[in-house]
Amino acid sequence: MPEPVGKAGLNGEGALRSLADLPVGTRAVIARIPLDDPGTAAELAALRILPGEPVEVVEVIPLHGPLLVQTAGGVYALGRRLAGRIAVHGP
Repeated sequence: MPEPVGKAGLNGEGALRSLADLPVGTRAVIARIPLDDPGTAAELAALRILPGEPVEVVEVIPLHGPLLVQTAGGVYALGRRLAGRIAVHGP
């Protein structure tokens, strides 16, 4: 089972946060994406959601809805479960 991103980091690395934990308007840099499913990793890569790429949370849809995030490739909706598995460096 994939490990979630915790406030203390992922697998003992420095202070990383989950993309799903960021408030609206926050900018961050992608640190890690889930690689356990090659299809998901390829889809994230197509959206420019890759380590080292900047990302901004544009909107959080209420009632456990998706996050709208902006990357260099555009604005995309990510489910909270997936966003919770993307680690970012940010404020």
